[in-house]
Amino acid sequence: MQIVYGKVGTSASAFQKAMTGKKILDARQQGKYFWLVMDKAPHPLMHFGMSGWMKFSNDDTAHYRPAKPEEAEWPPKYWKFILQLKEEPKGEVAFVDARRLARIRLIDAKAEDMRKTTPLKENGPDPVIDKDVLTVDWLSKKLRSKKVPVKALLLDQGKLYTREMRTERKLSSILANISGIGNCRLPCVRPACEAEADVLVLSRGWRRNNVPGSTSSRAVQQHFQRRADQATT
Repeated sequence: MQIVYGKVGTSASAFQKAMTGKKILDARQQGKYFWLVMDKAPHPLMHFGMSGWMKFSNDDTAHYRPAKPEEAEWPPKYWKFILQLKEEPKGEVAFVDARRLARIRLIDAKAEDMRKTTPLKENGPDPVIDKDVLTVDWLSKKLRSKKVPVKALLLDQGKLYTREMRTERKLSSILANISGIGNCRLPCVRPACEAEADVLVLSRGWRRNNVPGSTSSRAVQQHFQRRADQATT
């Protein structure tokens, strides 16, 4: 457990002391980070890593797949903290991580200044909440300023949020189609978040033309439709 906390300069005991008796006002996200807005600082900032998740004792939290019977136990396996909620409906919230790649830290800042603090301020714009910043023009300028393989650029996640590209290609090889990539990928992210990654809702959303009708977007639609068909069989 100390790995999850200690790698980023806090501890389980410090987290417990900071959270006890506090009130949660809101939950917010930037890229792969999310945080709870408390009634006063510090605020817990978290990163799921590759296998982290939040589970609720009184509600099912979909994890992109049906839950296994053994996952219904409480407290869940691999929990790193459990918040006991006092107000109705009473319940508990657990942060779980089997691979210990998640990170939990405390940020001593005003709630409105969270995105101005480390590590959030070093990250690139968020494709959902910074849609006026993360545009095709921004993406084009950012890529044209780099002379590295695509994989090296993607690993620098302070610059871009994207995935599932052929990372062995040279960056110069995709610049000619940067408008097509941006126009397809940016509209894909927002409906996916609005649908909370629910594959059934997402596939219906694409039928309503949430994504421009390019060849790439049709391929994405077909991909999610296949997953929806698998989920209902």
